[in-house]
Amino acid sequence: MGLSQISSNTPHIVPAWPAPANVRALSSTRVGGVSVGSAADDGPEIDGRGVDDLELDDCTGLNLGENSGDAWPAVLSNRRFISAQFPTIPLWLKQVHEDTVAYGPEVLAARESRIKLEKNDAALWRNGTRADAIWTDVPNQVLVIQTADCLPILLCDRAGQWVAAIHGGWRSLAKNIIGKCVACAPAGVEIMAWLGPAISQQYYEVGAEMRDVFVSQDQQLSAAFVLATNKSARSGETEQEKWRADLYAIARHQLKMAGVTSVFGGEFCTFGEAARFYSYRRQARTGRLGHFIYFVE
Repeated sequence: MGLSQISSNTPHIVPAWPAPANVRALSSTRVGGVSVGSAADDGPEIDGRGVDDLELDDCTGLNLGENSGDAWPAVLSNRRFISAQFPTIPLWLKQVHEDTVAYGPEVLAARESRIKLEKNDAALWRNGTRADAIWTDVPNQVLVIQTADCLPILLCDRAGQWVAAIHGGWRSLAKNIIGKCVACAPAGVEIMAWLGPAISQQYYEVGAEMRDVFVSQDQQLSAAFVLATNKSARSGETEQEKWRADLYAIARHQLKMAGVTSVFGGEFCTFGEAARFYSYRRQARTGRLGHFIYFVE
């Protein structure tokens, strides 16, 4: 299994997977852009200067998250910058940690309707349809999901005629968003997956209730949790039970159950690699990474 690589001329991550030659995919990092502070903690200005006046050294993030606390002009600039690499403007979703799977052409139609209703092109760049996964069988239709510790999952078929992107937060995974998305692929096609940057098990401490949700559904998922509880040195009493969850392991198992056995990626940690990635667990007010996939004819 090859490791995904940083592109030679951009700070973005290009998945290392045997996708068809006509499938294009990448994950952004926090490097570049015009967001400042944790994402833009100083608002639209720094030292009295507007976003357009900032020097590169002042900037710490290519934040793509609309609802991240960042100044919208900075987010818009970042979204325009990264979109320049694609044949069309990505289909930005309003992610809500649920299990809704959207169809690209329907998301595009809804966006066009909002543009006509609002009589401007703001909807091109704002989050639109409420969903946590999206798929398409239309070429040049760029799909995107955003994360800051949750697991991005990109999918494609071996023929390069179907692609999908999943926002793999634990709530969505618990509601079988992977299975529901894979079920949208044409019958009989072979699907492969790439797991992008997410928080690693080392840093993802969760309560017993989360573990119970997954293990009650599938006993095999108990292997994705390691007990993290410590005993009080003073009293010797056990604290409230805590576990370290492995989102990558959960996703790999659920992909296998959905019939996807070719799975790549999973070598990153958004929490541990602060210079490269945003992390909600590390800093609650933070930016969002973008994970993109599409295919060409």
